[in-house]
Amino acid sequence: MSALTRLDFPDQLRMTRIYTNNEELNKMGAQTSERGTLPQVEEKYGTLRFPDAPEDRPYVYGVLVLSADGRMAFEDVPVGPYIARKNEPDPEGGLLDFWTLIMLRAHADGIITAAKTLRAEPEASLHICDRRLIRERKQWLGKRSTHPLQIVLSRQGTGIPYEHVLFGHLENEELGYLVVTAAQGAERIRSECPLQVREIKLEKESDLKKMDLLGEILEEKNPQVMPVLTAGARCGEVDSRLLMKGLRRLGIKTLGIESPTVAYHLMNEQMLDEYFLNYAMLFAGGSIAPGRYQPFRHDSHPHSSLLSVSMHGPHFLYTRHRLLY
Repeated sequence: MSALTRLDFPDQLRMTRIYTNNEELNKMGAQTSERGTLPQVEEKYGTLRFPDAPEDRPYVYGVLVLSADGRMAFEDVPVGPYIARKNEPDPEGGLLDFWTLIMLRAHADGIITAAKTLRAEPEASLHICDRRLIRERKQWLGKRSTHPLQIVLSRQGTGIPYEHVLFGHLENEELGYLVVTAAQGAERIRSECPLQVREIKLEKESDLKKMDLLGEILEEKNPQVMPVLTAGARCGEVDSRLLMKGLRRLGIKTLGIESPTVAYHLMNEQMLDEYFLNYAMLFAGGSIAPGRYQPFRHDSHPHSSLLSVSMHGPHFLYTRHRLLY
């Protein structure tokens, strides 16, 4: 059995805000019931509050670190964290990029990642490793759980690393997870998963009441049980709108996206509200870039409004975008 990593980030670790879209942020601030910015977030990042979720889905934001030439990984080591980690002139800026990711997890009720990400990072989980942010998450945001729900997406039910620490291999940890797939994916999971599979089928809106049963299964946190949600009636496709309605029924009001593929899909569906894009001032080259297989049309594509821009010296840039459709 493994234990989750816990870290205390240095007090002096903080970025410098160089641009703030006060007009837009004030409008967003008027749409929130959040008590205020978490104290540690105010110190290191600046003001951060999210509007309340709509009734039919969570409020959704993505997060990604990119190289100066817009790549999200090196060709020879295709895992995202290396872009920030290998910014050798500014290792503290890379640590601040990681803290930004943890900051956004602290605001989330759930986090979506892809099964292939877990395969590439066998020791990674989507937990909050900053002790102070865990305390402030509960005190300031009223979150009941210590960590956001870990939502693993595998459309075909393939490539799920069942030996990953997330799937029942964490000792005494308050960390829940949910696997989301299409109908035929659930069949594959049942045939390959060494755990007992508890499947909830969400095929139409009248099935949303089944999310109450899923909530009970998740509350049990049985390490011998893998909770699986199939969203949509079509065998090979996940119905993302129905999934979002189901997650909202489950009580997820803020949802973080840590998969670029999922983020671009939600942009195409006009359901990604914000994108936090950080830039490490290094050049990776190659072709591993977000959206490379998900092109938009020249006459139909999302735009964004910059909400804030911050820096850590001349080697790291941290941006927050509001998506416009």
